[in-house]
Formats: sequence, structure tokens, C-alpha cells
Amino acid sequence: MKTIQLYFLLFAISICGIISSCSDDDNNSYAPITLSYPEESIEFDNESRYITLSPFSEGILLHIKGGDENYTVTNADNKVVTAAQTGNKISITPLSIGSSAITIKDNAGNSYVLSVNIEFYKHTYDIVTNEVLVEGGDLTMNEKKAIEEELLKLIPVKPKGKYVFIRSNKDNNIGDIEVYPNTGGKTLKGTYKYSGNETRTFTINIGDNTHIYEYLMYNGSLLRNEVLVPMMFREDLTEKFKEKYPAVEKAYAIQGMIQER
Repeated sequence: MKTIQLYFLLFAISICGIISSCSDDDNNSYAPITLSYPEESIEFDNESRYITLSPFSEGILLHIKGGDENYTVTNADNKVVTAAQTGNKISITPLSIGSSAITIKDNAGNSYVLSVNIEFYKHTYDIVTNEVLVEGGDLTMNEKKAIEEELLKLIPVKPKGKYVFIRSNKDNNIGDIEVYPNTGGKTLKGTYKYSGNETRTFTINIGDNTHIYEYLMYNGSLLRNEVLVPMMFREDLTEKFKEKYPAVEKAYAIQGMIQER
């Protein structure tokens, strides 16, 4: 009798295991939840599960895939973003600076958490060369050399330094700026204003110092082999040298640079 009871117990345990295994298989029979852009040619990063939006952007539309397709969406901070779900689509709209977590779940126990960060966009320009241009038909060789040396000293950011522009309005024409004069040096902070009419110009204020840069395509030889299109800041300092060197016609300080991606 004990032997029969033992066999029955083992049989019951095995049946329970089979049922449990089938149940697990049912729960795991769905593909994991992922997100995609409406344009399928653009791949969404489902590994990092992280996006950054500007507070001035119109937002982003994403498609939900996988799971059992019975989705529910929750948003951790409705003051930072809105997350509106319609079927397998989710529309995310920025409201203010900050971060939130958007959780997508289905009825089969699958889930996906998307981290959303709302911040002002940054544009970083790495300085790779400092150059000068001095012209003046009546300048002596010594005078021209002296002006060139002084111009190089006046360039605030040396090679391997950088400018970081932090956009603070929708038109991207004003904002804050972080200036790294060189590698490992002290960071300087200030403001900038951009004008893009006939000449693209950045006016940069750092403390009591103001620099007015023309924003142009770099036309020197050093960066011609770069994959990215090199640009330059050109500061016209001709008037600064006119009193001491009346024959000077052009005195430009140039910073060749490449924008970080």
C-alpha cells in the first residue's frame, strides 16, 4: 500500500511539473516588448531604452511591438512628459526639464521601461587648430610676425579645447556656453547669442570679455581630410592693432573646429 501511495505521489508531482512547464511556455511564447520608430529604416535603441528630447521639440511617436499586444502604459512623472497610448502606438511629448520612466506592460507579464530625459540640447565644437591671418602691404616682416604672435595669444581656446553651446530657446539663438580653453584646464561659463542673417555670427560673453565670431566653413589645409565638415570661428581684430600698426589691413584670429556627434 505504501508503495502504491508513493507511486501515486510521484505521478502527481510529475503531472504538476508538466502543467507548470506548459504554463511557463505559454507565458514565454510571446516575443519581448520592444519599441520602434514609424520609419522602420531608422533603428530604435532597445538596449539602452533611453531617449533625450528637447523641451522645445514636438515630441516623438513610437510603435510598440511584441508581448501579447494588450498593452497598458504608465508614466512616472506627468509634469515632465505626457505619454499617450493608442493601441500599439505611444506619443511622448515634453513638458519641462527633468526625467521620467514610462512603463509598458501586457497581460502575459511582459514589461518594458523607457527612460526619458528632457534637457536643453547641447552642441559641442572641438578646437583642432589655431591659425592667424595678417595682411598689410606696408607692414614690415617684423611687424607682421609681432601681430601674428599676439593674435595667437588672444585666441581663448587652444587645440583640444572646446566650446559647448547649451540651447535655451526654440530658435536656438541664445543660451549658455561652457568654454574649455584646453585639456584639463578650468571651465569658463558664459552666454552666447547667435545671428544668422547675411553673416552667421556668435557673440560670446564670458565675464568682462566679449568675442564676436564669424561662423564659417574652414578654408585652411589642415583639416581637409576630415570626414566631418570642418568649420571655423574667425574673429576680426584688425581695429585692435590699427593704432600700433597703421598699415595693417586684416588681422584675423581663427579657430578650426569639428562638431561632436
